[in-house]
Amino acid sequence: MPPRNHEKCHEKPYGCTFPDCPEAYKSRRKWKAHENNEHWIPKSWRCRLPTDQLDLSATLGEYNREECAKIMHTREGFWKHLQSTHGISSRKILVDEATACFIGDKGSDGFWCGFCREIKPRSTEDFAAWDERLDHVQAHIDCEHRLMDEWVPVDKARTKGEIFAVTLDVDSDEDSDEDCSQSIIDLHLDDPWPLRSSYTDANAPCVNHQLHEAERDPDLENQAPKKRKRNF
Repeated sequence: MPPRNHEKCHEKPYGCTFPDCPEAYKSRRKWKAHENNEHWIPKSWRCRLPTDQLDLSATLGEYNREECAKIMHTREGFWKHLQSTHGISSRKILVDEATACFIGDKGSDGFWCGFCREIKPRSTEDFAAWDERLDHVQAHIDCEHRLMDEWVPVDKARTKGEIFAVTLDVDSDEDSDEDCSQSIIDLHLDDPWPLRSSYTDANAPCVNHQLHEAERDPDLENQAPKKRKRNF
């Protein structure tokens, strides 16, 4: 990807967190409106157990196994998956995994963070779950300068950068000057943890994003809510 396209990715840091959606925005308001209006997270369970496939990109001889990342929408279906795919027979393990891997409807009992690469619990009952999820992701972008090509979608074991890079290899003869939202590409594919060295210390001071939220976005003021799409 040419440098100018990479710069466009930095200019549009707020990328959609949902699988297979390449949308990216400069504005936090437009990004949040997209996540709220275009997508919906149903109640689900995400399998965190390793697959039989080795991650050959690991360094120093540490060949890690990828997470299964299989999504199920009922507890019973999740248990059957653990039994048939991973050979789990212990009732206690089945119950413990179902508890740890549960993602509540609209993030009500926990939400997936593709930067943390884990399901995050609700911090408080008084805080709107979906707002907490968006604020958590936004903090990664604003305070740590994370890029969306580092994001691991909820139903995948690899980052968006790695996933879209495969698409780039297939379509390498196409125009490379297309919009950045169509090609969120990691430039360091030899690194098993893409761009990990490119973001700052998580403890570094963060500019108060509430100042930016004060910016008005006229084209969103009277926008009617769109019908949300299910993504699983």
